[in-house]
Amino acid sequence: LDVDYLHYGTEYTDEKASPGYYSNHLTKYGITTEVTATPRSSCERYTFPKGRGNIILNLGQGLTNECGAMVRRVSTTEVEGMKLMGTFCYTTQAVFPIYFVLRISHHPSVAGAWKYQPKLQGIEASWMPDDGTYKLYDNYHREIAGDNIGYYFSFKDLEDNEQIVVQMGVSFVSIENARMNLNAEQQDKDFDRIHTEAVAQWEKDLGRIRI
Repeated sequence: LDVDYLHYGTEYTDEKASPGYYSNHLTKYGITTEVTATPRSSCERYTFPKGRGNIILNLGQGLTNECGAMVRRVSTTEVEGMKLMGTFCYTTQAVFPIYFVLRISHHPSVAGAWKYQPKLQGIEASWMPDDGTYKLYDNYHREIAGDNIGYYFSFKDLEDNEQIVVQMGVSFVSIENARMNLNAEQQDKDFDRIHTEAVAQWEKDLGRIRI
């Protein structure tokens, strides 16, 4: 598993976008991606080819000039945490945390966190095999924080066209509020129902205007 985004990044084809829906096909991996949303949560669906697949939550990169994040394992299928956001358009003090709760629909074969380790010199480098690389934490299941961290879920024996759903709730208030938002807006709903409701909300809001 390579969690360096400069390595795992991929080109894509078959891009589709419409109200409440986005999709593309990741050519390096043969994975079809789909995403829809509610006001305070997202729902993603990945269709995998047969074999091994990974779901990666990268908290080290994003559309922000701020760094720093935290992620904590809640269960085999749920993590929670925060990422620092802001410093847009030269406003250096416009900084805020975004809290999240993420759930996946399948139990992974293995899961864990990662963190980029600084490059060491001298005697320290001789007993730190992970310095200057992304260190995977397979057996560490508490919270981890840093500037370049993330969490991964790996699946070893996926069937052809097997689908994994990823749900995430967010909040500017707290992790618990992010969980409340996710439960309130996606409880007992699958991807297709959330998509249908997103389209209906779009039509309801923009239907007020007639040209």
